[in-house]
Amino acid sequence: LCMVLGFTACGKKKAPAALRVDLSGRVNTLDPQYCTTTPERCLIKNCMEGLMRRMPDGTVTEGCADRYDISENGLRYTFVLREGLTWSDGEPLTAEDVAFTYNTMRDTSSVNDFTMLKEAKALDDTTVEFDLSRPYSIWPYTMAITGIVPEHAYGPDYGSNPIGSGRYIMKQWDKGQQVIFEANPDYYGEEPKIKKLTVLFMEEDAALAAAMAGQVDVAHTAASY
Repeated sequence: LCMVLGFTACGKKKAPAALRVDLSGRVNTLDPQYCTTTPERCLIKNCMEGLMRRMPDGTVTEGCADRYDISENGLRYTFVLREGLTWSDGEPLTAEDVAFTYNTMRDTSSVNDFTMLKEAKALDDTTVEFDLSRPYSIWPYTMAITGIVPEHAYGPDYGSNPIGSGRYIMKQWDKGQQVIFEANPDYYGEEPKIKKLTVLFMEEDAALAAAMAGQVDVAHTAASY
């Protein structure tokens, strides 16, 4: 699924308006603080954006961040957000949301290691500063794989009803069956070529049969098939 979305975002070939994808694996939450499986991380990338963005060639570039600076000793990173960022509920995305995300993950996340982070703090609405306890050369990469969450809408049920700022908005989740995403009209980047994405959860035999019957467009199966 991550590869499918990365491919369609490039816009090099014409993509269908809607896509039905099989995704094998377990999905219990869309909260980046607690996701543990590859399918969960792939789905989170649909609707949540990081300060940085990972490109298909493995490099990272600015995502929600417009630019950033690193102190000479490598212990302070300062990020400036793009203008006009919004959450899928229409609220503005601010530096306070970013600081909240990282400080919360540092303190309570069971799957993210932010022990090197002393503090994230918002200097104003668009500027966030990270103070580290030790140099951490892959911090920009960490920014690319960490989805930002909204402080005003974050709570115990966030993993089932995520509000994000990514390419897609989650419209429906029938747990164990399917998740439906629709293109986010307020996304800051290139408009997604695929307007509706339906992710179905199937066992490999069922996924292969569905693909052969034209019921899904992309199926995940073992190489032996």
